[in-house]
Amino acid sequence: MRLTRRHLAAMVLTVAGGTLSGRARAQQQPASDAYLQQLYAQAKAGGQTEVIVYAASFADNAPLYQAFQKQFPTITVKGTDLFGPPLEARLQAEFASSGPQADLIASGEPDLLNFKSHGWLQPFLPDTAKGIPAQLIGPDNLWIGYATMPLGAILNSNAVTASAMPHSWKDLAAPTWRGKTVMSNPGGVNGLSQGLAAALKAGVIDQDWLKAVKANKPLITPGAIAALQMVAGGQANMCPLTAYTQYRNARQAGAPLAFVFPSEGYSALPAPFALIAKAPRALAAKLLMAWFMTPPAQALLSTIGQPGTMPGAPPLSDVPPGTTTTRFILDWRYLQDNYPALLQTFKQIFGT
Repeated sequence: MRLTRRHLAAMVLTVAGGTLSGRARAQQQPASDAYLQQLYAQAKAGGQTEVIVYAASFADNAPLYQAFQKQFPTITVKGTDLFGPPLEARLQAEFASSGPQADLIASGEPDLLNFKSHGWLQPFLPDTAKGIPAQLIGPDNLWIGYATMPLGAILNSNAVTASAMPHSWKDLAAPTWRGKTVMSNPGGVNGLSQGLAAALKAGVIDQDWLKAVKANKPLITPGAIAALQMVAGGQANMCPLTAYTQYRNARQAGAPLAFVFPSEGYSALPAPFALIAKAPRALAAKLLMAWFMTPPAQALLSTIGQPGTMPGAPPLSDVPPGTTTTRFILDWRYLQDNYPALLQTFKQIFGT
């Protein structure tokens, strides 16, 4: 399959950061507060005192769960890290026996598209999500993308000087990185392959770019964490696509890493919540989903490396001035229609 900019550049979802005006916030807040209090009253009346989340990385949203529990003190948020085949196996077993044990899924859209076909999700679109781009609402309102996960390049800051840092997508495929690049498997269902899909859809890369990266003889690792560790440990100098949250965690732990957002804009993956069918604590789970779409929660998301998706949500708060706020969000329709074929193309180019 030949991928060209002409065929893949259409229909990119480009979102720029901004802030709500004081007047808009003043008009929105009372209505959302009343709605949240109504949901809270229903959850308390139903005796629902916790929400259980199956998450790709539960700890990433810990500050938000803590803020939620402070505002709604009778409800505790708990979670288990599960995604991909292990999550599917857990849900399969639960639905085949006593029913689901968790209430929400916070995993990638490939998982949710799969679970939709099993009937494991139920629709819910909170009133607080009014105005969110339609591309971030799952089919039949089965999930909602409350934030996005930015992807960009990580580099070993001990090995790469400031003047040698890449700036554009083209720079990431330059011959200077031959023998110095590492990446997770482009032919696997993972963040890197989805980030490549988003960049292809946006038209900032094409098949020639993929072949140029292949020509640089990248090391292929089983997953993103392994790739990050190789860059941090000096076995490689650069990984072209890594989640910003993973970089932040490693940098805060002292890893010698730098992060680059390509100047044209960066790939971003939706961070969705989906309500599980027959969720035992659905009322409390709906409250949590609704709260994540409010201005305070959306502002808090920007501080943990996951900019929110509501109109006016602030961009990332801890990046250098002048960093691009343009993000190319991979929506589920494109994923559903094109991802399987793209994975085959990636496998053919990279030989994985």
